[in-house]
Amino acid sequence: MSKQVIKLTIKEAAEHFNVSSITVRRKIKSGELDADKVGNQWFVHVEQETYQNEQAVNQVDLPVFTEQLQSEISHLREQLTRRDEQIDHFQQIVAMSQKNIGALTEQLDDSRQMIEDMRQRRTVWQRLKGVFVAESG
Repeated sequence: MSKQVIKLTIKEAAEHFNVSSITVRRKIKSGELDADKVGNQWFVHVEQETYQNEQAVNQVDLPVFTEQLQSEISHLREQLTRRDEQIDHFQQIVAMSQKNIGALTEQLDDSRQMIEDMRQRRTVWQRLKGVFVAESG
């Protein structure tokens, strides 16, 4: 079964392959592209099936594609906003936790002092004296 071949001008081939006309001429000269010269004009051979498949890909509905991209961008922006809100919330939690840790540390120090005072079994007057009267060494 023979393959159907379409013959494209240099300009058409350049557009089809998304390269410059000079590149098409260079590829013809190197044998990379199959082409015939008729008079002064070159015609590049392209398989019809390949050409039609590539044309279909190249004819993407740009407005629909643009709308899809804009929708995806909008969705990603919403996700970023939610992530930023979550980060702010976590930062607030960290700040509150640090404040609570400070308060608990202070309470722990007070409790340790109370325990130490109880171990020494000093009376209230002895403890007051210890606070107001410096011990002589």
